[in-house]
Amino acid sequence: MRRAEAAAGGRPPDEAVVGRHIGAVVDRWYREESPLLTAEREQQLRAGWEAALARLSLLASAAMPEGHLPLREAWELMLTCEERGELPADEFAADVGEFLGRAGAAAAPGAATLGLAQALAYLQEQA
Repeated sequence: MRRAEAAAGGRPPDEAVVGRHIGAVVDRWYREESPLLTAEREQQLRAGWEAALARLSLLASAAMPEGHLPLREAWELMLTCEERGELPADEFAADVGEFLGRAGAAAAPGAATLGLAQALAYLQEQA
């Protein structure tokens, strides 16, 4: 009898329970040991966001909510080159849309902008 089966009273382990446990351990490790949003990264993102807003204020920012950037620009600021290679812009847009839905931030249909607070919350959740 395998050790896992013996520990479960002779039954094979419940795959769903094991999967949730593994997911929780991985999430905790990323949150504690390798967080996506570090203090340094937050500072860089805030500075980059301000610079991008200043640049856009000269253009058509009136069409966007105050403090928001186009989603494509937010993607470029928020993620490193390596991360953008792993999460293309279209997948990022879908992820952000799901995140905003979970966060209760109902975006206007077709809205393709993101605010700094939303960006920071998104990165914080990506542990």
